[in-house]
Amino acid sequence: EIPLRLVGSEMCIRDSENILPSGDTYFDPEIMEGMIRETFGLESETTGATSSDGNDIYQTLDAVLERSLLPIADRLSAYLRLILMQVLPRQLQIEFKRQFQTTYQDLTEIFPRRSYFSMIWVQPHNTVWFMHLDRSLAEGLAGRKYNLEFGSSGKRWHEVTEADSGIYLEIGEILRRCFQGIPRSWSQKGSLEIDRFKHMLQPGYLDEVEPEDLYVIQEFQVNHPELRGRFHLGIPYVVIMSLLRDELAA
Repeated sequence: EIPLRLVGSEMCIRDSENILPSGDTYFDPEIMEGMIRETFGLESETTGATSSDGNDIYQTLDAVLERSLLPIADRLSAYLRLILMQVLPRQLQIEFKRQFQTTYQDLTEIFPRRSYFSMIWVQPHNTVWFMHLDRSLAEGLAGRKYNLEFGSSGKRWHEVTEADSGIYLEIGEILRRCFQGIPRSWSQKGSLEIDRFKHMLQPGYLDEVEPEDLYVIQEFQVNHPELRGRFHLGIPYVVIMSLLRDELAA
């Protein structure tokens, strides 16, 4: 059994599938201080700010970041709905739930159970984003697509005992279309382009990613009469700092 862990001052909570930080949006103060120094060229030793002033800065940046990312998340959820309606027509709902932060090396702890990742290389920053589908969503989509093509007697993926790369054969084209939601949803902030991608059952070593690299993760809930599940988009924090620099600086 995976134990509860602390992220900053917040406790992670266990649900039926994964371990996720509680609260809507949380940024560890040490991480936020590093973001301030790197982005705006400030040194904490020379700012002369009190602890209270520092907390005010963190809270203000947190609020600005949440406010800036919410419209982007809404545009992405609307685009994803158009794509997923190809296999889930009628009564499909996709809702943005929350965002939180973690490092790349902690992804396997936050998503410890059977699930499906797609690592996405995005230009011009040459950064690696990721999309994550939990088991119920990925295998539900695979079963739905298979049944649409071959009838209701199609393969029942939930009966497979282990995560199966065959899932990607069924939903690969759907995922590729979902990837295009990244440049579309971020188009008002900058010009992004999908370079390449790689499907993984669990995130592993990548040349372009350090274990300590920070990600902001947006969580979406997908509801349909035939299936439900969660979808996550992982955004490198360096991209956010680059594309939202002016808004955060203000």
